[in-house]
Amino acid sequence: MSSNNIPNLNFRRPKGFTLIEIVIAMTIASIIFIGFSSSFGNISKAIHVSRSKTLASNLAQEKMQVLKQLGYYDLLVTTNTLYRTEFDPDIPYDPGYYAPETTKEGGIEYEILTFVQMAQEVNGELTLMGSTPDTGMKAVTVTVIWNQGSEDKRLQIRSVTSNINAVNNNVILFTSQSN
Repeated sequence: MSSNNIPNLNFRRPKGFTLIEIVIAMTIASIIFIGFSSSFGNISKAIHVSRSKTLASNLAQEKMQVLKQLGYYDLLVTTNTLYRTEFDPDIPYDPGYYAPETTKEGGIEYEILTFVQMAQEVNGELTLMGSTPDTGMKAVTVTVIWNQGSEDKRLQIRSVTSNINAVNNNVILFTSQSN
């Protein structure tokens, strides 16, 4: 047989992609896109949580600064205490002298609660005394409450202010007897 009679077995493959190759490529692209989409959703949620907590912290610090600028005797001790009971422990606040404030920042509604009580240092620890007696030291607690999704959040800061004119009551009296 001559070489002219042998059939040519070198088929040329058509140019382009087959349907199976396209489906596989689309599946891989979809998986990558879904992964990126869920990552961006989680990142967005984390940014929102961080922003709302930062705003709450700024509001608490601003309120504390206003209260710290008052003189010792102008900073009134809470005498009528109410409590927000949806938190554990309950949050005390003053409905009279420092009524709850509501403000909207960044599309989030915040409630600012203030509580002032007498305090005393005992063995290096801060002891809260309520409204009496005047110890020359007052503890101020500012609580900021907001709603994050379906959950109530809170941020609380505390500071102490003292009467610069108060006499230190840690006085030891020595007596001597003479014969």
